[in-house]
Amino acid sequence: RGEAEQLNRDGLKRFRTLLCWILDMPIEALGELESNLTFDFDGSNSFDLNETYRLVKFHLREYHRALGGKTHLEIPRKTIAE
Repeated sequence: RGEAEQLNRDGLKRFRTLLCWILDMPIEALGELESNLTFDFDGSNSFDLNETYRLVKFHLREYHRALGGKTHLEIPRKTIAE
């Protein structure tokens, strides 16, 4: 993959700001993305699409939990007879 498909730390900061603006949520919801190298799977100090997706998904899940949300949704079901 080319460098154009990677986000370095500065690019990740800009991405976080834009994503939070689009989703209308505080920047704190995504935490310090650029300092979280756990998701830099190949050790390149930049994030490809998959690494960025997993990083954002993790932080959104943690933010959801911090707000008291459940991670498992229970959807009520009824039969046709009901």
